[in-house]
Amino acid sequence: MKKIMLSFLSIAMCAIVSGQNDYKKEPTLGVHFLYVDFETAADLRSNGLSNVLRDKQWTKTKRMTPGLAISYAQGMTNHIDISTSLAGTFTDYPVPNKAPRDSKSLLLEAVATANIKLLTDKYAVVPYISVGVGASKYRGYYSAIMPIGLGLQFRIVEDIS
Repeated sequence: MKKIMLSFLSIAMCAIVSGQNDYKKEPTLGVHFLYVDFETAADLRSNGLSNVLRDKQWTKTKRMTPGLAISYAQGMTNHIDISTSLAGTFTDYPVPNKAPRDSKSLLLEAVATANIKLLTDKYAVVPYISVGVGASKYRGYYSAIMPIGLGLQFRIVEDIS
């Protein structure tokens, strides 16, 4: 009986080791179009969540500023992907304790994140936790960024999620 159990354990370990890299994400370069919404955040601070929801201002894309980003992602293991991105948008960002200006300037953000996946990319839907660190620059002002969040990755076809 011990030999049979040891045989099954050996086969299982070989299957795990041989299939370990089957679902590691390949290096990927991405281009992203984005919308940045600082007006809703300012409304939330000044008016509160209930007023913003009641006025239905949080869904208005005309209040958002378009931007562009480029990213690089790569799987480190079957369950951890790393990603770096550089994003830019011309906006009138509200700098705390400074008077707003009437002209738009470049808001530049660089971020590095790790996506810690609950499942491998073998599955059509993969929940993950994203944690990272980054920096932004706007009109000579610098700030630190710590993006943290939960997400779902949906596979559309084999190499597109």
